Amino acid sequence: MGVYLLIIAGNDLHYRDNYVMFESEWRHSKLCSVAGFLATWSSETSAMFVLLITIERYLAVRFPFGTYRIPRNLKYFLLILSWTEGLVLSLVPLVYQDWGIYSSNGMCLGLPMSNHPEKGLTYSFGAFLVLPGILLVLMTIGQLAIFCNISEDKMNTHSAIKRKREITVAKNLSLVVMSNLLCWLPLFVFGLMATNGYDLSHELYSWLVVFVLPLNSAINPVLYTLPVVHKRWEKFKNGQAVKGARSSIP
Repeated sequence: MGVYLLIIAGNDLHYRDNYVMFESEWRHSKLCSVAGFLATWSSETSAMFVLLITIERYLAVRFPFGTYRIPRNLKYFLLILSWTEGLVLSLVPLVYQDWGIYSSNGMCLGLPMSNHPEKGLTYSFGAFLVLPGILLVLMTIGQLAIFCNISEDKMNTHSAIKRKREITVAKNLSLVVMSNLLCWLPLFVFGLMATNGYDLSHELYSWLVVFVLPLNSAINPVLYTLPVVHKRWEKFKNGQAVKGARSSIP
């Protein structure tokens, strides 16, 4: 997704004040197709990864003693399947170039935001809106199940440390799910509006593509990483404090 944004930003600078003369050339260029391919692969795969993480977190909270876990080989298979699913969905518009999915707009994305019938409109609606919508519903259900299990555990006898850890995990995961909700919900709503005859402005489309869509793929790695970095930093500080305290003992 970062590479996609760099491509769009670089060409925005290159065609600044002259874009109207090179619009068709840019939209049908190979670089535009590559940009659309990268953005689609990133967004589709990211949504799959969040769903897999949600399932794994649910099993960890629901069965804290490891009764049920995703086997390692199955994890590898699911990861490969996620990458492959995103790869296939992003390659189809390149194979059927007459659909004009990536070349339908200057942002090189095939979001169904036009009320004009196109050859690849059905595919765009299914790949960019329906599938992510289904994944989002599954993620939301998994998130609710996690919170319900944590609430039930509070009624049982558990250590305070364990409860605190579970609540922290659930909060971190909720941030990831919320970022997906903020990303895909506006796209789904505006896509439905466009397919039902509403004419969306080019400015709105540009904001959706440049800001809303990359939000998911750009923020998720930060949400995954920051809690781990913070936890290790706290351990490091505590280790330093212990070391300093021991050295001061006569």
